[in-house]
Parts: sequence; C-alpha cells; structure tokens
Amino acid sequence: MASHAEMAGGVRAMISEADTAAIRRLADRMAEARKADPASTIPVLLGSVHGKDIGLPTSADIGRAVFEQLSERGSADPVSLPVNWRESSDAEVGEAFTAWLRERSAVHRYKVLTPYYRGVPIPLFYRELADLVVASYVTCVLTTSVDSLFEQALDGAGLRRDIDYSVVVPGCSDPISKPAPGAEPPVTVVKLYGDLSRRSLPVGEDEIAEVLQTAKRSIHPQLSGNLIVVGHELTEPPQPIDQWLTVEATGELWWVSPDPNPARLARLQASREVTVLSGEVSRPQEFVGWLFLQLLRLPALEASGLLPRSPDELSPDELEAEFYRGQLARSKAVSHSLRQKRVPGHVEEPLEGRVLYQQLLDADLEARVRTVAAPQVSLGKVREAADLLEELVAQAKDSPQASAVDYLQAQAYAVEREAHAASPDEGVVRGALQAARMVARVSLAGLVSKPVMDQITAAVRDFDERSS
Repeated sequence: MASHAEMAGGVRAMISEADTAAIRRLADRMAEARKADPASTIPVLLGSVHGKDIGLPTSADIGRAVFEQLSERGSADPVSLPVNWRESSDAEVGEAFTAWLRERSAVHRYKVLTPYYRGVPIPLFYRELADLVVASYVTCVLTTSVDSLFEQALDGAGLRRDIDYSVVVPGCSDPISKPAPGAEPPVTVVKLYGDLSRRSLPVGEDEIAEVLQTAKRSIHPQLSGNLIVVGHELTEPPQPIDQWLTVEATGELWWVSPDPNPARLARLQASREVTVLSGEVSRPQEFVGWLFLQLLRLPALEASGLLPRSPDELSPDELEAEFYRGQLARSKAVSHSLRQKRVPGHVEEPLEGRVLYQQLLDADLEARVRTVAAPQVSLGKVREAADLLEELVAQAKDSPQASAVDYLQAQAYAVEREAHAASPDEGVVRGALQAARMVARVSLAGLVSKPVMDQITAAVRDFDERSS
C-alpha cells in the first residue's frame, strides 16, 4: 500500500501558472473534441510510473517474494535464480523474475501474479478518469497495467462491461471478452501489456513486442493522432509503443511525466507538437484531478450558483481550494462505501487495506483543504506579534519567577522564527500569544503594563478569529 507521504507528496501542491494554463488549453481541446465527435475524443495512454503511488507491486517486489517461497520449499531451479538474488539490485531481480516467468505457462503466470494485486486500492484519479469517461470527454483509454483497477472504477461509475465499455487485449482471442453480437460499446479500454483477468500476460520485451505487432493496425491510429500520455517512460532502445508515437505521428501530444528524459523526449518533439507537464501536476492524482476540476466540477458549481465569480476569474488559491474540496468529497464518499461493505465480526484483509488507504487519503486531503482555504497570515502581523512578545519579556525580566520569564522567552523565540519564515505557521504564533497572555496574567501580575496586556489580548482575539 502507498504510504501517507507517497499519497500526499507534501502539504501543499500549488501548480504553476504555466501548468494551469496548459491544463485549461487541454480541457478546451477535450471539450471541442467531444462536441465535434463524441465517439472520437482524445485518447489517454496510462503508463506504469504511477504504480508505486497506488501500491502496485513491482516485478522486483513480486520476484523477491516468489524466489523466497521457492527457496523455502526447496523447489527453486538454480538456473532460474540469480546467484545472490537477496543482495541483488531491484533491476537484476526484476530481470531474473521476468526470465523465470517466461518459462511458465499462462495459467501458471496468472496463479503466481494474482495474489499480489488483491487488495490494491482503486486510486482516486482512476475514479475521476472514470467520471470523465461517463461524461464522454474520454472514450479510449490505453494502459500498460495488467490489473483490473480501472475497470473497477468504470463499474463503480455505473458503466457495464461489454455494454457501455469494452476491454481489448492485444493477442487475446478469448471469446468471452468480446461484446454481445451487434453491441458497439462507445468506450474502449486497451490493455497493451495483457490482462490478469483473462490470463493473457505476455512477459518480456520480445513477447510484448510480438503481441503488440499483431495489433499495430488498430492501435497505431490512437497513438499517432492527438494523445494524452500520463506516466509513461521512454526506453532505450525504444519500445514498439515509443516508436509508434513518432512514426507517422501528426497529432498534438500532451506528455505528463514527473521527470521526462530530455534526450528521449526530443525524438517525439522532432515529429509532433508536444506539451510537457512536469513537477507537481505530473502526478496522475493531480493531473487528472485538475482536468476533472476544469471539465466537471467548476461547471457544476457555476451552474448551481456556488462560485463567487466565473471559473476564469478565480484566483489560484480559489482554484486550488476547489480542487482539494472536490477530491475530499469524492474520497469521503468512497470511504463510506467501503465501510458499508464490512461484515460485523469478519475481517477481510483486502477490504481493510482499501479502507485504511482511503482513511489516510481523507486525512491528507482534509489537511490540504484547511491549509489552502485558510487565509494566509501576513508577515507584518507575525512581525507585530514577535515585537509584542519581546516587549513582554523586557517588562517581565526582573520578575523573581525565573521559570515564567524563561517560558515567555521561549514563546518569543518561536514567533521570531516564524517572522523570518517564507510561510509562517499561524498556529505557532496563535499558540505562543495565548500561552504568553496566560503566564503574564497568572505569574507576572503587576509587572506587565496594561497597554501591553491589552495589545496581547487584541492580538490573540485577531488570530482566534482567523482560525475560526
């Protein structure tokens, strides 16, 4: 499961004005595409970079666990395992595990891999992307993931598999996976690297390349036109997908990646127009969330009369506040739904893992909403508080209550630090003022002048009002 820090990525994630403008342009293009042809919108390609954030195991994670089990059972094939796999790097273990899997049948691969995907929570951005699908802003999603998390998100949004959406797995001829005769699902999910639920799991670059080559005619048009790519890494040498992104590519490309390789990205930029989104907005939760905000949440709030002004006139802070309020509302709804699935007296570990994930996400989003929605205290106010506490210490320095004076001095130091901070902590300043006033009243009566006490009382009242 993703850790709290991995989900949060920090307390505040204000995106730059350039990224905000780029997302607005993209949202406008998506709206135009839906209006022009609802059945042919801009496709979205989801890579695997986000896997760690949502708790998906890596090939090295699974490999170490499988190799450990094989060693304990005494059934490990020495030829298939690295000599010192416990001390080997993740890359070496991943390669060894891929080689080991390649020697197994499709059924065996399925049995080995499935347990490691149970209980993985459905990420929030999958749910928001599913809402964009329901609203017809996205009608084709290509993904390199082999799990069924996105399909679960579509199901949760009220779509029916093989009726409202179809799942295409290159190289898979399972007739059960095909829609009913005559049905034409308007939404397509293309699982480029296989599907656990269908036991179609090509392993290794050669197998994947062979499978994708058979589907090149149907996949290439999606990759060569306008396309949104989220969390995909370009490799050297290029994968078939990487090559198709450049060969005969004419459409605009939106590349969303936390750390794109400039040299490899140059291959794409040489053949097509590329808009790169990196930094905070490159995390799938932020990127899809901001698209959701622009395309669905803000129009709904405006139609309901709940916005103070038009979406285009909102300040960056107001936009960010609405972004996190929307994510918090969605996360709390998911948390409630998961809790309703609990059976009294019975603990189901996969379900409890998802409940815990949502609880952590709720807490993080609540902290973000409080941070963004609260008005930022000015440095001038903090400076005034620091000077006021210094004056209080100066008046009380001759008190026989040395411990009280030391305590006041500590409060003054704390506020002085905040006065030099780029983003002062309002809670620290408020707490120091409140504590200083209490000590002055109880332990230093008669030593502190009435004007200073009145000023401290007024400052405490001011910060209390701000916090409420």
